[in-house]
Amino acid sequence: MTASQRRVFYATEARLHRGLDGRVYSDASQDWYENHLLWLNSFDEVIVVARVEDIPRNSGRLVEGDGVKVLAVPSYQGARGMVTRFMQIRKLVRRLSTDPGAVYGGRFPGVIGGITVSAGRRLGARTFAHVVGDPYDVLKAGVAGKPGVKLAWLAKLLVARQVSRVDGAIYVSERTLQRRYPVRAGAASLVRSGVAISDGTVAAQPKVAHADREGLIVVAVGTHNQMYKGHDLLIQAAAQLLRKGHSITLELVGGGAKHRVLVELARDLGIDKHVTFHGHVETPEEIRDILDRADLFAMPSRTEGVPRALIEAMARGLPCIGSDIGGIPELLPPGCLFTSGSVEELTGLLHSALNNHEWMTQQGATNLEHARQIIDSLDPQRVIDFFSQLDSAPKALARS
Repeated sequence: MTASQRRVFYATEARLHRGLDGRVYSDASQDWYENHLLWLNSFDEVIVVARVEDIPRNSGRLVEGDGVKVLAVPSYQGARGMVTRFMQIRKLVRRLSTDPGAVYGGRFPGVIGGITVSAGRRLGARTFAHVVGDPYDVLKAGVAGKPGVKLAWLAKLLVARQVSRVDGAIYVSERTLQRRYPVRAGAASLVRSGVAISDGTVAAQPKVAHADREGLIVVAVGTHNQMYKGHDLLIQAAAQLLRKGHSITLELVGGGAKHRVLVELARDLGIDKHVTFHGHVETPEEIRDILDRADLFAMPSRTEGVPRALIEAMARGLPCIGSDIGGIPELLPPGCLFTSGSVEELTGLLHSALNNHEWMTQQGATNLEHARQIIDSLDPQRVIDFFSQLDSAPKALARS
């Protein structure tokens, strides 16, 4: 690399894996090679800082490619694993972060993002935060148990402090995350959705709800590593409707440690024949096929940033409902929202959808138009402008 070339270190909390061929893969679309090309509009090289574990399978898609490489840090799982590996990861990142002309950033909240930005600040380099979620809401929702609930305020203060010290921030929300985690005066700022765009993302027409169609096919997409996506609430709501004689089918996409718990919940409630568990789905095309077969998309999260899955469902022209948490109210009107955690309110929204085909069709059309506006705002030039603004912003003080 010549002296005139410029690099960006971009940290992610994703767990990548090294396959049988020795190359690095990811199951998460945001870490695929094609989605890092965005940074190459402003830099000559992207260095993805992430956990990498050796797994004997070539699944997902490649992360590395021309202009993109991975700085692999030791893999860990959970809070205990993070504490055990923290000093080792920090030492490694600091040792390999020696370019004061590079830009250092990453996804927040995130331990690896914090370490990477801290390493950049030590060099007096430019830094940025890609704010994609709210740790306070996640922990208050009980994802990490009672200890996590007690530490939610501390996590909020930590991330707020980190974001206040960078030279710029990219937010996936229009307002929600900015209010809780603002940048300092004079810092660069950009609003940009995290939705993954691929061929065929946007439907040509909204979904049309037919009055002669019996029942309701409801799809939900989200990780089953924890219960914060609320798929258990959706299963309980479907069980209430089925007991009252209504016809409803659930299509649940997602895998993880709690997947078996959800399967057992559906069986215990006697509705397992009405729930299809797709597990982890590899490609956007498969997700799109599932969405296109559905009548309604549900995002019953207990905590949320601005969910990509919801925007992608809106882009297929689907009517959508969701909880009133995080950035979901930025995407859906009040009549499509229910109080987070309330099975009764969720059941009521599903029941309304069963009996109001005109509302379903209209809501699908509204969602499609909103999604088109969001996708239009993803112009790569806006990211180029952000990094230009980052370069000219008053520099944050270096730290020792």
